[in-house]
Amino acid sequence: MVAMIKQTDPTKPRDLYLPESAFNYQQDKIDVQIAQYESRMSQLRDLTTNELSYDQSKINAIRFTRNEKIYFDGLKFANKYQLNNEPTYFRMARLNFGNEENESDAGWHYEWRFFNGALRYLKKGWNQEELLIREKVLLDRILRNWFRFANEKGIVSWISHGPLLSWYWDGLLFPFDEDIDIQMPAEELSRFSKLYNQTLVVEDITEGFGKYFIDCSTFIHHRGKSYKENHIDARFIDIDTGSYIDITGLGISDEKYPDKYKELVESAEREGRAKPVYNCRNLHFYSYDELSPLRFTMMGGVPLYVPNRIEDILNDEYSKGLTSYEYGGFYFVDAINLWIHHSKLEFLFPYETFKTSDGKINELRFTQLVQGIGEKEVVKLLENDEDILLEYYLTKNVTDIHKEELTYLFNTPNGSNTKLKDVGHQKTNGEIADDKEYHKFTSKFKFQKPFRRPLFNYEMIDKPRHHQE
Repeated sequence: MVAMIKQTDPTKPRDLYLPESAFNYQQDKIDVQIAQYESRMSQLRDLTTNELSYDQSKINAIRFTRNEKIYFDGLKFANKYQLNNEPTYFRMARLNFGNEENESDAGWHYEWRFFNGALRYLKKGWNQEELLIREKVLLDRILRNWFRFANEKGIVSWISHGPLLSWYWDGLLFPFDEDIDIQMPAEELSRFSKLYNQTLVVEDITEGFGKYFIDCSTFIHHRGKSYKENHIDARFIDIDTGSYIDITGLGISDEKYPDKYKELVESAEREGRAKPVYNCRNLHFYSYDELSPLRFTMMGGVPLYVPNRIEDILNDEYSKGLTSYEYGGFYFVDAINLWIHHSKLEFLFPYETFKTSDGKINELRFTQLVQGIGEKEVVKLLENDEDILLEYYLTKNVTDIHKEELTYLFNTPNGSNTKLKDVGHQKTNGEIADDKEYHKFTSKFKFQKPFRRPLFNYEMIDKPRHHQE
């Protein structure tokens, strides 16, 4: 993977074909690992306790590293438990406001050990706009540092769920999403845990001061449904705030798969092949062809991977995700490629054109008005709101690149890609032809400078300087 990303020939593809064996991580492989580790442990015991066989060079050759010992202990511990009785591994910073159904930030998106205050809970000296900017800084940095780490170390992973849908729209993270989801093959998850569990990753000091803790669940070796909230296999945690990336492995299990994969599985069984359908522990299912090859792309100035059949996956997860221009009060503005809250857009249109008799927004009508925004309204919007102007200035380059990229990935009417709802199916039934122009285009995807200054700078310098009550 590292070689694919770093190659210099612009005509060569950077798509990553995953071996099917990477998803075939079952009990037989766990048993083999335990047997190998126990054999080493027995040899070490003999070498260190039997003076006749003592040999320091042999001891050095087979001794356990700290990470190997942690991994071995986890293997044995997980092997004692069935799916329905394993203890919960990760814990959240649960907040009790007394009326939790009205609280959008109740502690479910923070690792309790590093929790340092809810991101969206208004506190003294802050306003809502400042909290939103702080959250953008934080999530952008977590995503950036995960893929800096993963791309450098050769850890195969790709964005999924909300971030994948967000990438589809404008190549940025949603302003209303609270977390980031990453997936990887089950065997890769095991390797990642063995090498880097309990590691502290420090941000490049020329870019910021972030520190991120890698924590892998003891039960990563189980691929069946989790009955005790162990849906997440690992986390990449910002230790200054408790925010994190969720990491889940995909592998073969005995869980019942959706009917749409029936013919695929039966065909593999007739041919004596392993089941080409994989799931996470929260029972999201994917076929091999939906995932591989991974497509090399960029999100928010960060080179990363997305799965092969993007539309198929997103349509399964989000019935209206690819076509709805509204979510949670935010509307997608084609003209500037950003999601903007309705409260910042209403002044552009006459009140009576989108409000109902009881003063509520007619979502359909308001969506139509937002989709029709032209140059005149854009200028008015940017002049009226400094924060939107800044966001547009910071992101325009990458959102324009993303819009062009979609013309390579998808068929679009008349070559137009101004409205994502018009995006068609991937070329040649999910496979992109060996298009040298496409490869030249993706060869330019490099780590760009971070959009925003580090969180420390924002909290201690920028926010106090520009704060408004």
